[in-house]
Amino acid sequence: MMDDFDNQLRSRLEHLEAAAPGPAMAPGANGGAHRPNRRRQLVLLLAATLAAFAVTTLVVVAQPPALDPALENRNSADEIRLRDDLGEEMAGACLSGAEARELISRRLVALGLDDWTIVGDDRISQAPCVGAAPAGDVQQVWLTPSMGGVVAQALDDAAPEFLRQCLNREGAEDLLRSVLVAAGVSDPKIEVGGVQAVPIDGYDEYMAAIANGCVLLASAQFDSVGRYTWYLASR
Repeated sequence: MMDDFDNQLRSRLEHLEAAAPGPAMAPGANGGAHRPNRRRQLVLLLAATLAAFAVTTLVVVAQPPALDPALENRNSADEIRLRDDLGEEMAGACLSGAEARELISRRLVALGLDDWTIVGDDRISQAPCVGAAPAGDVQQVWLTPSMGGVVAQALDDAAPEFLRQCLNREGAEDLLRSVLVAAGVSDPKIEVGGVQAVPIDGYDEYMAAIANGCVLLASAQFDSVGRYTWYLASR
């Protein structure tokens, strides 16, 4: 049961990740987790995007029964409509769980989707911000951890600096920490590991920098209660 839900959540967030604008990412040499595209309208995911990092169960739900094609098409269209609406409403925001629930509830009513439900649990209890992932097939909106638009933009802006400066581990950690603190993240947890994901646009430059000993911005991961760890990549 939990595996089914995990797969649904992972698939849903990957689908939403693919819908967000910006450069695509290719898997790194060590496989690993997917680095989210931080320049997006769908801040509600960010991180969310990050569901590929430790997705466990938000709630236990039964596998939905097979739907007739007309209902499936309607649910799919409603999911897209709601995703676009929430993307505009939540872009750039850093909402608490209560604020996210209130906003989502209001938008569900406005869109005529008041039969949908909002689900979430301890996954967001210590998240810096809370986003949402609509799931049309079960008519639910899943609350997810998010780093928030300010942090996402700060990381996006800082990424070229890691390439330009080609820092060692200590220098890269100091730069990342300063970027996060300036964006409002207090006492960020930073770790250095292997290559996890590489931008398709700029792949050769990124991998050459890693080969030359540069430590670069990699990804972020939230744990079972929504706390983030920020990752740097090295060879």
